[in-house]
Amino acid sequence: MTARATHRSQSFTLADGSEAHSTVTGWWRGLLVEVVDLNGRLEGRGSASPADVERAGAELVDRSGAFVVALSDTVHDLLGVRARVSTRHPSDVTISLTEIGEHLPGLPHVFSSSLDIADLLDHAEPVEVIARHGQEALVRGTRPAPTGSIRLDRLGNWVSWVEEPALDVRSSVTTSWFGAVPPPTPVGSWVEIDGGAYPLSGDRSEPLVALDPSFPEVPRPATGSQRPGFPIAVPRTAVQCKSEPRIQARVGDVVVEVERSLWPWSTSGIRVRSTDPLPERASDGFAFRSRGSAPTTAFVRWVDLRDVKGSTTSTDIRSSPQEPLAVICSRMLKDDVIDSEADR
Repeated sequence: MTARATHRSQSFTLADGSEAHSTVTGWWRGLLVEVVDLNGRLEGRGSASPADVERAGAELVDRSGAFVVALSDTVHDLLGVRARVSTRHPSDVTISLTEIGEHLPGLPHVFSSSLDIADLLDHAEPVEVIARHGQEALVRGTRPAPTGSIRLDRLGNWVSWVEEPALDVRSSVTTSWFGAVPPPTPVGSWVEIDGGAYPLSGDRSEPLVALDPSFPEVPRPATGSQRPGFPIAVPRTAVQCKSEPRIQARVGDVVVEVERSLWPWSTSGIRVRSTDPLPERASDGFAFRSRGSAPTTAFVRWVDLRDVKGSTTSTDIRSSPQEPLAVICSRMLKDDVIDSEADR
């Protein structure tokens, strides 16, 4: 998706009184910039290696690589324009995506997710409710971590399943993504537990399997490692089925396989590999790989991928093969073709 630099980060109020804030970013000569409005003058701000900033011709602000560039809606085009919109609203209100989209003309809505902000009994800080199952809720918070919670990192972030009566919901936050972002697309080894899908980090010795700790949700039977950020374990008996979704695409004329799941909120590059050499840079100067790295592995952007197609294979890994697990897996991760051209 190429667009004139007319979109910019902004705050606005919806008809129901909800406050929304959009962060608009795009690629300028291979550099990721946030578009801001300074009294009617558009400016792009970002951070990159000083060498890349110099190559693109942007103004280096300091030695860390922070830079600014003047944008003009009649001169400069931005590639891969995307917007992340965060809207805080009462929990009983459903926000209007159509109304939000009116502030972002030309950027299609791709994905939205909502979570509640709640007070937790005997916990000083509000928590985020990121999943529910029956009378239990999965919450995420910061220090202090309650007993039995799973520590996610050394910053004190944690998740825990709690009883619904312990929560007092205060408000909700809906985050929406518009423009050149991928829809949530699983890649790699996934398992189904309690009706939900979770990515595997790799198998541990029996009777546990390890989940990817970067995934925001954890199933109820999960236990945490003593080392924050390391894989979360679940009993193998809790796993119902395993799926292996794969994504293939093209970068220029080269066929590639995507190695990691695609998420609209991801800010890092998409890792791909190919049997044929990939170029070092895209046509706008974005670096696919560092000099001297393997020519068949690269980190690309969503806008660099064409003809994106997916496939899935499912395997029963429980001890009860008579159960229709293939049906469960096919519902969880369907074989599909993703229309990547719609988001260009």
